[in-house]
Amino acid sequence: MLKRCAICDDAGDGLHFSAVACRACAAFFRRSVAMGRTYSCRGATPCAVRAKARKLCRACRYSRCLAAGMKPSEVQSQKGSDSLPLVYSVGPSCPSDIPMISESTSTPILNRLNETYKQLEGIRKIFHRRPSDSLFRESQSRATNNDEMNEMYQKEATLVADFISNCFPDFSTLPSDQKIILFKNFYLAYVLLEGSYLTYASGRSDRITLPCGDYIDLVNPELFYVDLDNKEVITPAEAAKIFHPIFDFFHRSLIKPMILEKIDRFEFFFLVAIILWDQGLENMTEESQEVCRKSRESLFSEINIYYSRVRRIEEPSFRIAHILVLLPALQRCVSRYEEDVEVSLAFNFYVSEDFSKFIPANL
Repeated sequence: MLKRCAICDDAGDGLHFSAVACRACAAFFRRSVAMGRTYSCRGATPCAVRAKARKLCRACRYSRCLAAGMKPSEVQSQKGSDSLPLVYSVGPSCPSDIPMISESTSTPILNRLNETYKQLEGIRKIFHRRPSDSLFRESQSRATNNDEMNEMYQKEATLVADFISNCFPDFSTLPSDQKIILFKNFYLAYVLLEGSYLTYASGRSDRITLPCGDYIDLVNPELFYVDLDNKEVITPAEAAKIFHPIFDFFHRSLIKPMILEKIDRFEFFFLVAIILWDQGLENMTEESQEVCRKSRESLFSEINIYYSRVRRIEEPSFRIAHILVLLPALQRCVSRYEEDVEVSLAFNFYVSEDFSKFIPANL
C-alpha cells in the first residue's frame, strides 16, 4: 500500500523528487521550481496544508515540500532541457557574427534600426526586471506562462511603439489615427517575427525565446498553461494538447526557414520595416500610402547596398527574394494565432490576448 503524501496527507503516488507525494503536490512543486516561483505567507503561523485545502497557501505548501525532502535540483535534472539535443545550432553564421555596417555606408535606415534596437535591448533588461532580481547580476531566464506572456507583451507595446517612432521619423509625423492603423496591423506580426528570430539566434530548439529574456518551455508545455489561480475550465495538459501545436507551426513556418537562410540581424531589421510600412490597409489616407511606398523603396535600396558592399553578395536580388519568402509564412503564423485566440474566446478558457487591442498611449 502506498504511503500518504508527506505534504497534504492525501493518497500518495510514490516517490517524487526524493519525497513521497501525491500527483497534485508533485506537479505543484515541479511548476514552482521550473517557473522560479516565490511565495509569501500572509498568516502569523504556518498554515495547515491538507488535501482539501492545499491551494489556500502556496508558500506553506512549498515549504512543506522542501521539509518533506523534495529537491529542486531533481526538477531541473528531470526536465533535462540543458542536455537536450538541439535540432539546430548557431555556428559561424550566427546573427551576431555578421559584418557590421560602417557609418559611411549609405544605409541610414538600417543603421538607425541597429542602434535603436540596441537601446531597446538595454531598456528591456530594466523594464522587465522582476522585483526579486538583483540590480548587480543578469536576470536568470525562466519558463513563463500564458498570463505572464500576455502581460509582458501588453507592456512591450509601449516599448515597440517608441522603437519604431525613434527609427522612422516619417512614422512620427503621421496623424495619430494613421499611426494606430499601421501599429495594429504591425504589432502581432512583429511579436511573432521577433520571437522566431530570438529563438533562432539563441540556438535552442526546446524553447521559444521572449524579448524579456524568459521563454516558453516546449518540452513541458503544460507549464505554459499552468492554472495557479484555479480559474480555468480545462487542465493545463488539455490546454497544451489544444494549443501547443501552434509552437510547432512557428518552428516549421518561420524558425526553420530562418535557420536555412541564415538570417542576420540587418535582414531581420529589413523584414521588421517591411511589415510596418504596409500601404494596403483599410482607412489609410493617400498621404500615408505614399509615405509607406517611399519608405519601402528606401529599404529596398539600402538592403541592396548592404548586400553589395557589406555582405559582398553577387546577386542581391536572389537573396532578397529568399528573404521575402518569409513574409507569407509570417502571415500564416499571424492567421494561426488569431484562430487560436478565437477558439479560446469562444470557449472561455486560457484566453490569448488579441494583440490588436494593445494600442499604447505614446502613439
